[in-house]
Amino acid sequence: MEQQKQIFYNLTDFLNSEPSSNTNVNLYLNQKQINDEDLLNLSSILEKCNNLQTFALQLTRNIFGTQGVSSLGSALVNCHSLQSLDINFYYNLINAQCVSDFISSLEKCAHLQKLSLYADCKVDEQTPQNMYSSLANCRNLSSITLYLEDSNIGDQQISNLGFALMNRSQLSTFKIYLYKNNIGPQGILNLGSALKTCPYLKKLVLNLSTNQIGDKGISDLGSCLLSFPNLSQLKLNLNQNQIGEQGVRELFFALTNCNNLYSFDFKFGILTSAQDIFQNLCSGLCKFIRLQKLKIKLINDLNHTQKNKLRAKIWKMKRLVVKKLFL
Repeated sequence: MEQQKQIFYNLTDFLNSEPSSNTNVNLYLNQKQINDEDLLNLSSILEKCNNLQTFALQLTRNIFGTQGVSSLGSALVNCHSLQSLDINFYYNLINAQCVSDFISSLEKCAHLQKLSLYADCKVDEQTPQNMYSSLANCRNLSSITLYLEDSNIGDQQISNLGFALMNRSQLSTFKIYLYKNNIGPQGILNLGSALKTCPYLKKLVLNLSTNQIGDKGISDLGSCLLSFPNLSQLKLNLNQNQIGEQGVRELFFALTNCNNLYSFDFKFGILTSAQDIFQNLCSGLCKFIRLQKLKIKLINDLNHTQKNKLRAKIWKMKRLVVKKLFL
């Protein structure tokens, strides 16, 4: 039976709590002027939480830096029962090296199964190319969610992240949000090639909006998806990636061969004619033999007649139980 969440909205209440009773903690400290000293105090209590299994920490828009994050990483190592960690570092005074060091500390969390990390620190010439390589040593993770939006991440960083994810027999869920980075065809190919070595991956979320993937990148991604035998849930955001008719066609060809896919969420805006995307969507969607949940959002200029035809085509897919269209 799932344990009841212990929710705290200020740091003082958590500091005054009994460490041994904290098992499933949600700590909301967004916009609280939290500094390094505050995180040191938090860490001093956190390292005594021997029974902590689930920890969600929201730290958006504060004023702490590297010292505070380092203390958090060291404290979490002492939470020997920790299985799930959700931590948000958005809009703070930390850099990519700080995040890399924090991930390194998680290697010692032997029972960690689920990780969600929000970090918007900019990658620059001082950033280690292998900043996500420590994930390779977190072998028990079954679910990984990374929010790395607007971080200047390029092909090299995303390729190294992919390398850290290879051959994970435990991984069933992978979500990555890479809006507004510098990822091209080679980066997405390397990430996809790495993920297809995870034989039990079932749920995949890729937000690649506002990158430079192009037709080549989306075609290569489609080829990789062919090798995901257990993929059942897929969410793709490919808006603003200079993808044309060829990329759309090859992506849908690949997806129709994902025989276990039952949930598909698709957001797309492409630099091609509305007629091209209309034809590919109509022909491709009819071939999803097991699809039950479908959500489509198109940022393009389908005319009224085309929108109605596409809706009619989707509504005829008898297996669908959830249909959401934004055309």
